[in-house]
Amino acid sequence: MTSTPKANHLLSILLYAFTIALTQPAYSQAEMPTFNQAFDKHPATMLLIDPDSKRIVNANAAAANFYGHSETKLESMTVADLNMLTPEQVAAEVKLARQEGRQFFIFRHLMADGSNRKVEVRTVPLEVDGQVLLYSIITPVTAKMDKVVSHYQDQLEAMVDVQTDQIASKSRQVIWAMGGSIALLLVLIFLLYKSMRRGQEARRKAEENEATLSSIFDGISDAIICAAPDGKIINANRGSEALFGYTLDELISSDADRLYKQAADASSYQDLQYSEDSHNAAIYETDYRRANGSSFRGETLATVIADPQGKPLGYIRVIRDITERKKSHEKLRLAASVFKHTSEGIMIISPQGTLLDTNDAYTLITGYSHNEAIGQNIRDLFWEFHDTGDAQAMYQSLQEHGHWEGELETTHANSSSRTLKLTINAIRDSQKSLRQYVALFYDITDQKLKDEQLRSIAHYDSLTNLPNRLLLADRLEHGMLQIKRRDLSLAIVYLDLDGFKAVNDTWGHEVGDLLLVEIARRMKFALRETDTVARLGGDEFAAIFVDLPKGLPYEVYLLRLLKATNEPVYINNLELKVSASLGVTFYPQQEEITAEQLLRQADQAMYQAKLAGKGRYHIFDSDLARNIKHQHEEIERLKQAVSNNEFVLHYQPKVNMRTAQVFGVEALIRWQHPKKGLLYPADFLPLTEEHALAVDIGEWVIEAALRQLALWHSQGNMLSVSINVGPRQLQQDNFTERLEELLNRYPQIDPGYIELEVLESSIIRDLNKVSQTMRQCIQLGVNFALDDFGTGYSSLRYLKELPASTVKIDRGFVFDMLSDKEDLTVLKGIIQLGKLFNKQLVAEGVESVRHGEVLLSLDCDLAQGYAIARPMPAEEMSSWIAQWQAPAEWLPAPENKPENSMLK
Repeated sequence: MTSTPKANHLLSILLYAFTIALTQPAYSQAEMPTFNQAFDKHPATMLLIDPDSKRIVNANAAAANFYGHSETKLESMTVADLNMLTPEQVAAEVKLARQEGRQFFIFRHLMADGSNRKVEVRTVPLEVDGQVLLYSIITPVTAKMDKVVSHYQDQLEAMVDVQTDQIASKSRQVIWAMGGSIALLLVLIFLLYKSMRRGQEARRKAEENEATLSSIFDGISDAIICAAPDGKIINANRGSEALFGYTLDELISSDADRLYKQAADASSYQDLQYSEDSHNAAIYETDYRRANGSSFRGETLATVIADPQGKPLGYIRVIRDITERKKSHEKLRLAASVFKHTSEGIMIISPQGTLLDTNDAYTLITGYSHNEAIGQNIRDLFWEFHDTGDAQAMYQSLQEHGHWEGELETTHANSSSRTLKLTINAIRDSQKSLRQYVALFYDITDQKLKDEQLRSIAHYDSLTNLPNRLLLADRLEHGMLQIKRRDLSLAIVYLDLDGFKAVNDTWGHEVGDLLLVEIARRMKFALRETDTVARLGGDEFAAIFVDLPKGLPYEVYLLRLLKATNEPVYINNLELKVSASLGVTFYPQQEEITAEQLLRQADQAMYQAKLAGKGRYHIFDSDLARNIKHQHEEIERLKQAVSNNEFVLHYQPKVNMRTAQVFGVEALIRWQHPKKGLLYPADFLPLTEEHALAVDIGEWVIEAALRQLALWHSQGNMLSVSINVGPRQLQQDNFTERLEELLNRYPQIDPGYIELEVLESSIIRDLNKVSQTMRQCIQLGVNFALDDFGTGYSSLRYLKELPASTVKIDRGFVFDMLSDKEDLTVLKGIIQLGKLFNKQLVAEGVESVRHGEVLLSLDCDLAQGYAIARPMPAEEMSSWIAQWQAPAEWLPAPENKPENSMLK
């Protein structure tokens, strides 16, 4: 019978189990010892450990003999005193053992003589006297134990091989003889099997211990580096990968020096590890370098591993990154430095208000030492403030918002009064519970004095010490608010001294200043305490009368001011006398008004008082002011209309009634208002007569008319155009230059087709200048007409000296000539004068055929008016010319004399 590998293996297991079984002692049921007896007398090292405190509760004699400590000494120690792991690592492992039910560890324990040994620790929970303890058996791990199992296995395999050879050499005849041996062998196999089961359990536990240690080794977040004496890394945990950035393959067998930032650090700490005094673990800090080149500060626990003779076998380093811890320490150090050296006082206050700590600046600001302040209640230190309403606001703000900032008055240790700027913040922990208050403060006493001085400079006149314009405006606004609430009235008075300039010029500024000071004193004395008088500058003052009952006389207050300024003032033996002009306005008014507007109203009224003769007062006319305001608003709207191109031109034909010829048109402006529709010149032009806007609108009319004339001429419609020029525009110094610029934009137009109509009112102001301007324009090729002739002075001098080729007869004379003989007489005179001075005559206001007949009878052939056509848009002009026919009454009979050549 040939043996098989499987049979050989099984046989060897049975033989090993049998051998072990024979060596184990046996007890009868009666001889079984108690647990305490077995624990105390057992030769194995045993410990009972409290799982919560890690304290050794009981140790047997074998433990005392193994560790070199007495049993009493051991029972006063914790497992951390024996285990070379840190207390945190031991605690974590014990807790993990309880949770997972693990019963084994492989540790290195410290002996009483300072040496250390590798031990196997088996731990199970055990209830002793009602308390759950950790029952631990400690067995030293030796090389001999590692070889036992393999020794017995080799013997068993040899025995099985011999038996197999013997059985194979026998014949079938001797098989029965082997029956007894087989039976005996089966017994042996059974015993060996039980023994091998014990060995397998021991090996399984050893493997579990090794796996646990490996899990702990890799589970530690700190880097663990195991190195040989030559510095080569022989093992490292996963924490090393995370900390240094190298893989384990890159670390193993590499030189540990690569981990240091500086080579000098590597050599110096290498010497430290292997010095004669390094049998104990060394702790140090140094800079390490990661794989990416960055560095960090590390705390290192270094332990030398030596043989029993003390020869180093290698070393273990546990490295922890303490960069953030260093930063935290630096922040704390910096905070402490700031606390000590800052110029602001700092107080740390308990939630109950007790002062816990102060810095040096506190003493400098308050005068109280650190020892005098500590333990005092904040209410006692700042008792003046805590008696005020601001203190209650502070407590409420701290309770609701955890913050308060404000000013408080306190008393210095030297009894002087000080003003502090204080900021308090509540400090809370992670559970939002109040821990303390931190208060920062600094002394603003000097700054408050400076601010007060600056406020005085900013709000008071340096000469008279009266409020200035800025403070007056502030008090006026405040007074206006009070008036609204109390149904009273307020008066603002603008005052200007009459004759002060003469005093200044005659006696000098020094005397003038003294005069102002005295008058200011008198005016202040003349007013009530609730009133205000202010100097606005120079010899101008203003006064505010508040709380005036509505309907009661106010003149008494104004007369007091006049009296204060009108009475003589004696300075340096000089008798000086001035008066004052007062402008007065009141509040409230029908419309909302600002303080600045009120002051302007009083200023305007003051000028009216001066115009009326000085030494008096004038009440502001709000109706007149509203009209002025309305005019201003309308002017602004007209400016907007110019920008928006809202103006248009309509054209009224001018015809020769005798020949039925349309020889020209007059350009008339209209405003295409977006809301009011088409507006005529009388609705808006009067507002611009005294405003520069009149020039802008006038230039727009000229350019628009030229643009339309160019279009008509390009279509073959050779009309002339009359353009009205206002007085303000005509009298501009650059009128001729501006006209020339506009003409140059349309070189295709013959200037002879352009006629500028001017009013007599334009001429009255400066006949010579107007005449010169007209002659300059005529040199450009344009013509002039005197518009509305007969309505003004109608001086013969105008007809003689003005280079106008046309006279337009005002429509008023033409319209009324049918019913008013005087108008007819005037009309005849104008026509005769025109002919006398060789002027072309155009009659305006031809409203009926009869008007035309009379004009023709007076030898006035040219006309315009509603009987001919109303003003029309430019686009309608061509069609109107094409269809217009003169009334038959106007046309001459065939035998009539030929047309006057002047009208051709």
